[in-house]
Amino acid sequence: MKLLLIRHGDPDYPNHTLTDKGHRQAALLAESLLQVPIDRLFVSPLGRARHTADYLIRLKKLDFEIIEFFQELRGRYTETDYAWNHHGCDLLKSGDDITKTNWPELVPYGEHMRSVYQEFMSQFDAFISDFGLERSGHVYRVDRPSDETIAVVCHAGVITTLLSHLLHIPPPVVYSQFRIDPPSVTRLRLETKEGLGVFRLISLNDMSHTLSLLEGSDYRTPQT
Repeated sequence: MKLLLIRHGDPDYPNHTLTDKGHRQAALLAESLLQVPIDRLFVSPLGRARHTADYLIRLKKLDFEIIEFFQELRGRYTETDYAWNHHGCDLLKSGDDITKTNWPELVPYGEHMRSVYQEFMSQFDAFISDFGLERSGHVYRVDRPSDETIAVVCHAGVITTLLSHLLHIPPPVVYSQFRIDPPSVTRLRLETKEGLGVFRLISLNDMSHTLSLLEGSDYRTPQT
């Protein structure tokens, strides 16, 4: 199994759609994936993701399914602050070792994001179980081997949270040090052994399809 995690194009947040640049990005994204097999396409219900996916759907003539929990996560923990905007220097300057268990005590958004993170992990594992993968501790039990490629068009906060879950990296580390630009593609592949599987990161934040449009985009935005 392969996972393609696609962030939406440059967003027009007030109008729940894409900017002109975002539409150009989405068209280039679709063209770059024309020859890439996609067996199942899942899309966030939010307009900027839907309108990004439309280019893929039309060009590749894909069926798709809207998945509610792939919409942006509740990452805002104060009136103005989002978990994925917490600077890496503020995270790491204390020298504390950050783990998958102690991270909620080490960041100001820990209490808020603990429940958000746990709910998301539970929803994703229920989702992926439909593809024959059952979570068992830190690995997946592979009940039904599959060569399918699953694509998800969603949001930066969703992608970074999912990377934390699948790669066993504390979420604050991923939030502050993994960049996910619009409309990047991040690829993972399930690698199996003796009926168990783990996901391996193949590429992160691939923007090669939009090089002609890059203008110093910045992930540190207040929404995903």
